[in-house]
Amino acid sequence: MEYMPIGRRGELDDKINYLPLDDSEFTDFLTGLVSNIFRLQSAEVIIPILGWFIASTLKPKILQRHGGFPILFVAGTRGAGKSSVVKLFWRLFGFADTDGARLLSVTATNFMLLKLFSATWSIPIVFDEFKIHDLEPGARKSFTRYLRRCYNSEVEHRGRADLSSTEFSLTSPVAVVGEDCPTEAALQERMIPVEIPAGQLDADKRAAFELVRELPLAAFCNRFVPFIMDVDFDTEMQRAEDLVKNVLSNSPVESDRIFKNLSTIVFGFNQFVKFTEVMQVAENDIDLKIIQPVVSTLKDRLCGPAGQGSKVALDQMIHHLSILAERDQLVANQDYVYQPSTETIAIRLDSCLAVFRRHVRETQLPIEILEVGSYKRQLKESKSRNGYVVDESRPVRFGEVSKRAVVLDVVGLENTGIDAKGFQVYRIGQESPTEDENEKVDG
Repeated sequence: MEYMPIGRRGELDDKINYLPLDDSEFTDFLTGLVSNIFRLQSAEVIIPILGWFIASTLKPKILQRHGGFPILFVAGTRGAGKSSVVKLFWRLFGFADTDGARLLSVTATNFMLLKLFSATWSIPIVFDEFKIHDLEPGARKSFTRYLRRCYNSEVEHRGRADLSSTEFSLTSPVAVVGEDCPTEAALQERMIPVEIPAGQLDADKRAAFELVRELPLAAFCNRFVPFIMDVDFDTEMQRAEDLVKNVLSNSPVESDRIFKNLSTIVFGFNQFVKFTEVMQVAENDIDLKIIQPVVSTLKDRLCGPAGQGSKVALDQMIHHLSILAERDQLVANQDYVYQPSTETIAIRLDSCLAVFRRHVRETQLPIEILEVGSYKRQLKESKSRNGYVVDESRPVRFGEVSKRAVVLDVVGLENTGIDAKGFQVYRIGQESPTEDENEKVDG
């Protein structure tokens, strides 16, 4: 098998090479891989990475069935071994292992990013050193915009000097390695987050890494690609979806996109297991039951234990408003009021939003900001599904004055993972209105 570029020179040319091995050599290689790959890190780290890389070979089919293909995010502090581990998986797909070989840079020029995001359909592209604080705001927005758009392979157009345009389909399966994991809600729904904890690289993991690194990893695709091309895709994906549905039966996810992304990871891992069985390697050594806690962990990481879905812009704004209230940057009984008898918080949306926007601008906080109409829509959606919004516009007493405010339930906020304690801290001499006073206002 060979890498065959199509059309003009591609960004992957001269970077990919598939190594041929005879039957006995390949069996020895695959045995060594299976024996050590799960020793590199915990199952919660290895299974999502392995599942994603394997599934990337069928991105066009997954895109057609699910409408999108997730971005893999591998996060960890310095020295956790995240880049080294991901590079091993990248080598399985033919990428060179030379002293000068590096993962791709998130700080590449905008045009280079465009070419990389459109370089391939089913060969993974891996970016390294994603650090929010290290990117200029414009560069960060550009990179995350490409990530969102490559999820469902959108098309980007670039103008030419002759007034014609060039079309770039953002089709590459993309993985990102870095110290930070994006908090943007639109990205969280489109990604598989993997966290590698620091300080857990013991002697066994280091030994496994050295053994895997010395294997001829570029030989993997020579046998795997013909196998995966012959898979009954719809049957196998349905099997993966049923497994995810079964694992999450007691705590289903609201987001259909997150469910499909989890199914993609399970599908990929299942195909790796089936491949080892077909090759008669370690058929009894891989137990599919180990994937169940991995699915639950990924779901909790994306949705929280209650499965509400990734945090939307409204959730993030209220979280930061609570912090601003605790710092007295919001004024109690003027911008917000805490009602202890009903465990609710009333906020004046317009005034709080103005303070929040100023805070984001001054601190360069990498967070999504919406127009007031979009926040009102999310308030309405939260109320309709019995979330933490009690009322979108209710007369509430702020000191001596009655004002219309958004009323939020403290318990509902906490169940969503939003710490509301900042709203409950009042300075000495300040008191929130009693429930009786607010009942008079309602009346």
